[in-house]
Order: sequence, then C-alpha cells, then structure tokens
Amino acid sequence: MRPSKGPDMGMQGTLIGVGLVAALAVGAVTTEVVCSRNLHDRSQSQAAELLPGTRINTVRVTGFPHITQAIGKHLKKVDVQATTADGTQLYVIMRDVDLGERRAGATTVIVTMPRLAKDQHPVRDSRGAYTNRFTSGGKEYQASASLSGTTLTVSATGPTQLDPVRVTLPFLPDGSTVGRQSYVTDENLRVGLNIDRLESRPPSS
Repeated sequence: MRPSKGPDMGMQGTLIGVGLVAALAVGAVTTEVVCSRNLHDRSQSQAAELLPGTRINTVRVTGFPHITQAIGKHLKKVDVQATTADGTQLYVIMRDVDLGERRAGATTVIVTMPRLAKDQHPVRDSRGAYTNRFTSGGKEYQASASLSGTTLTVSATGPTQLDPVRVTLPFLPDGSTVGRQSYVTDENLRVGLNIDRLESRPPSS
C-alpha cells in the first residue's frame, strides 16, 4: 500500500501567489486612499492661499492615480467652490497646480452675481442656451461685464438705466480678463473670468 501524498505543492504555490496579489492590491488601494485624503487636505490649504478673501467650501482633485500626483506635488486640475466675504459664490477651476511652488496655471473663475433687475428673464439663443441678453418690464437689455483691478462690474445696456452690480475679488492678479462664459439666468448672472497664473502672495500689512 502506497503512503498517502501530502498537499499538492503546486496548489500551495498558487494559493500563496493569489494571497500575495490580494495583499498587494489591498495595500495599493489603502495607499491610494491615504494619498487622496492627503492631497485633498493640501489642496484645500493651497486654495485658501491662492484665493485670499474667500471661504473655501469644497475642493475636488481630479486626475488619477493620486499617489503619482502626491509624489510629484503636481495636480492636473483642482475644482474649488468658494464664497467671498459678501456672500458671492465662486466656482474655480485651477489647472497645473504646483503644491511645492504654491501656484496654479491657467485658472477659470465662474462668479455668480445678483440679478440686474428683479423681474429679469433670460433671452436664449436658437439652441436654447443662455446668453448675455434679458428682458425686464417687457424691454430687452444686454448685460456686459468689466474688470477694474479686483472689482468686477456687470452693467446693462437698454432703453432705461439699471443699477450695475459689483463684487470685489481680492485674489485677482493683474492681467485677469472677462471670458466668454458670461450669461444671464432667471435667478442671477454668471460671469467667467480667465487668469493665466495664480501665485501665493504674502498677506498685506
């Protein structure tokens, strides 16, 4: 009678290999989660530095894997929702964010401003999209935005005079421009601003 064989060594090796792969996968996921949290915290801190005079509400880091971005201290894109001191809502899209140098490349800021008229109604284009035109009291107006230093002003051109609306954005650097993303809705005005580069600046004395 032949002695019984022990466990199949090949099967043991396979099980060990599977266990190692599973352990590595869990470790990679854990590392990615930790890096994601770390990047979120650092991005929120940097957003506060790059957008002085605002309260940072939410920050979202896009682009994966986060571990690679954390090692390189360079983020492809960071989306920020913030509020100014007077309650103006901002949606900021920062690109090429350098955590080491405390700066961001091309940045877009969407500013939500109050209505120019209580009864404003947007005029849409042939595709149904919002435009910079609106009606009030049965009359049509055209909204236009302008920058003077850090002050953004939206005024209306039309048959009667409407008071302009303004907001101060202390983080705007020289060279900031009004983009093409401006339009009028029933509830507010949306103005897009373009910034070539944002850098951390020392607080004013």
